[in-house]
Amino acid sequence: MVLRREIMIDAASYITGKHPEVVHKEFFERLSADGWTYSDMINREAKKHPRLLPWSKLPPQQRAREVVFAGVVRVMALAFGIDPKKATLKPGDEPPRISVLDHLEWMDS
Repeated sequence: MVLRREIMIDAASYITGKHPEVVHKEFFERLSADGWTYSDMINREAKKHPRLLPWSKLPPQQRAREVVFAGVVRVMALAFGIDPKKATLKPGDEPPRISVLDHLEWMDS
């Protein structure tokens, strides 16, 4: 699924320390190049997405969401021992999978 892969690409970018504004710009460029346009609702068939606005035009709560997501991803990466130098995911790559057991083990630690 395209959007799941985009989330994983963003997550890999956050792990490597990119600023949310830079990650959003890359997201915007990838989806725009694939024919996606802005809409206030996601519509996968019509390739519409509410985040397809320049960073400066995003509502403050959306920019805050990006900053929070970046922080959560970085904390999870540290918890799982992910090396930021190896955290790369490009369009077309399959997102990594974390097993339920790994997740439960981390939650218990």
